[in-house]
Amino acid sequence: MTLAVLAAFEAVAPLPAAFQYLGRTREAGRRLLEVVESPPAVVFPPDGAPPPARWDVAFEGVGFAYPPQGPPVLTDVSFSVPQGARLAVLGPTGAGKSTLGHLLVRFWDPSTGCIRLGGRDLRHLPEVHLRRSIAVVAQQPHLFNASIRENLHLAAPDAPEAHLWEALAAAELADFVRGLPWGLDTWVGEGGGLISGGQARRLALARAVLQAAPVWLLDEPTEGLDRATETRLLERVLGLTQGRTVLLITHRPTALAKMDAVVVLENGRVVEQGAPGELARRTSRFAALTGCG
Repeated sequence: MTLAVLAAFEAVAPLPAAFQYLGRTREAGRRLLEVVESPPAVVFPPDGAPPPARWDVAFEGVGFAYPPQGPPVLTDVSFSVPQGARLAVLGPTGAGKSTLGHLLVRFWDPSTGCIRLGGRDLRHLPEVHLRRSIAVVAQQPHLFNASIRENLHLAAPDAPEAHLWEALAAAELADFVRGLPWGLDTWVGEGGGLISGGQARRLALARAVLQAAPVWLLDEPTEGLDRATETRLLERVLGLTQGRTVLLITHRPTALAKMDAVVVLENGRVVEQGAPGELARRTSRFAALTGCG
């Protein structure tokens, strides 16, 4: 009987604390259901349409505001990147550069105008074709709470180990991974928390190398790296993307001389565009941002 009383007490003791947290649990559940049941920001057409026949990118009069009635983030943005060309989007922080990248991969749709890939409006392109067509190296890349090998295999599930090492070498990360006790099977932690920010960005770059997409979107890919590593890494990336369409979003002048064209954004508007050499020869916003004047 004594043991039965003690056991009953142990079973009942947590109930007051559970009742105390009941309100919080219900509120958390309500917020989760609100997110799950909310309509998606974009709707893709069903699969079945053929992929684009070419890989040029065009922004045509694109405008965007995060809340539909909020202040505009982008206004009448127009430029084009021919297939196989390299274009840099340059501008100060808050100019709307990263928003251009988010629209290109259809995190949202433009409020006005349209974006075309191979002459086709992105809104008419099935999601599978869009994701296979564009390799993204984001300013804050997401890494899953898994091994380096598994994070790389997201881009190419059937890639042999030799290809994984080639991609890591291209991103200047192979020596670091070889020095780890578990090598490719090393756990990176939630969001890559067990490695540095620069290493996480280079791992995302290696993932893009494996994907081998015809269009590359690089959003501040060398942020947080020292100048020497940044220069070497960009030279390697530009070599790997030879013949591919490249959109480089940056606020730093490194590698701009190797771009075919530059678009300068300011307050969400295109204020200048042209070849980097042409912009550097005259007094311009490009010259002011890069120190070429």
